[in-house]
Amino acid sequence: MPEFDVMPWKYHWDKTTQEVIEKRISEVPTQTFFDDSELRAVAKIIEAVIPGIHEDIPIKEILGRKIEGSEKKGVRPVDLPWRPQMYKQGLSFLDKESKATFSKGVADLTFDETTALLEKTLQEQVNKDIWEFPSDLFSQAMIADIAAIYYSFPHAWNEIQFAGPAYPYGYYALGCDEKMEYEPELGESGNE
Repeated sequence: MPEFDVMPWKYHWDKTTQEVIEKRISEVPTQTFFDDSELRAVAKIIEAVIPGIHEDIPIKEILGRKIEGSEKKGVRPVDLPWRPQMYKQGLSFLDKESKATFSKGVADLTFDETTALLEKTLQEQVNKDIWEFPSDLFSQAMIADIAAIYYSFPHAWNEIQFAGPAYPYGYYALGCDEKMEYEPELGESGNE
């Protein structure tokens, strides 16, 4: 199957959407929320959530920037603090859990150890003396934030063959086996 690239279709988007997407892929935001140790831990977590395919996307920088401006904005589960406090405390709890489990901090874990640690938190199989809020809710929120950032980039759209924003023209090929003229053809097996 040919490599799909959504960017040649950007001229079908309205001017504002084009500018937003171009800025998103060309600028790496600065973040001051995470300290160096937290940033290294977040990088390990990102690698476990989206292995090896995110190098062109500044996820940890965008995440830090997003959290910096989110004090008491949006919604949250009642069992979790607001995003800034949730991340500071959650990463600290995760690091303590990592040290209790693997005798090293999150930033020093292997891929398999990081994955196992995240699985442990998602299943709430953690040391309850370490965690002051549900580990599964923290891990779910963190994974959702990472995925949302990743899938807001055309690099990820190419991977899933998403043709990009439909504004201003909208989607019109909505039936089974219908496709927009710019969508890629399916592979020989029909299930790629």
